[in-house]
Amino acid sequence: KSGRRASLIAFQEALEPEDLLAGLADRPDGARGELLDREALNEVDALVVDCDGLLWNIQEERIPGGLELDDFVASNVAILASLQKQQMRIVYFDSKAQRNRPTFLAKLAERGLQDPGLQGIVSPGITASWYLQQRGLHKPFVITSQAGFLQDVQSSGFSDCASSITLDGESIAAFSSSTSSAAAFQELTASLGAVDCVVLGPCNDVSPVEAAVAAAILAKEGPSAVLVVCCGTQPRRR
Repeated sequence: KSGRRASLIAFQEALEPEDLLAGLADRPDGARGELLDREALNEVDALVVDCDGLLWNIQEERIPGGLELDDFVASNVAILASLQKQQMRIVYFDSKAQRNRPTFLAKLAERGLQDPGLQGIVSPGITASWYLQQRGLHKPFVITSQAGFLQDVQSSGFSDCASSITLDGESIAAFSSSTSSAAAFQELTASLGAVDCVVLGPCNDVSPVEAAVAAAILAKEGPSAVLVVCCGTQPRRR
């Protein structure tokens, strides 16, 4: 709306703030990021910050310039805090689904960063919920082993969603079983209510019953069935 050029800049493990602001942005694969000087930074509307490897879960052997771990984190925090004071919109992202939004905010606060607000946090569960809302869906069946993922889905507009785990992350026995009689299976699917889509969230594996329930839901929805996948290769293959 302001007519300024909008840009999104991803801070990742090998794309550190110091390098980015200096216009270097080296990457392990040999590719180079777009050169960005301070004048160009003034035209940026938002920063998308991948916190994993930048603010936490840092591999010390990948820290540039021989910095100590604490110094590396402190330097990154100082740059981000400075940008926040300049009213730069910052969106923090973490692909790890163990943390729900409140836990994510608490970790940012531990690092000394301001609360970016509800729109300033992005996680797999929040992203999946946003997509479902865009598609006009109302009640997903969520398969996951991560309580944080389920909690974010529930708190992002799907409080009535069905899942194979509890909000505390405990597996529901009926879904973790390797077999189920036809009658028990029908009773289980009926107990989910008016489910209209399936979300395959972060998990170690998918049980036969979970897979069968998901398949039944998708078959019922027909050609318009929606399956949202936010997991690794093994459960995806299942």
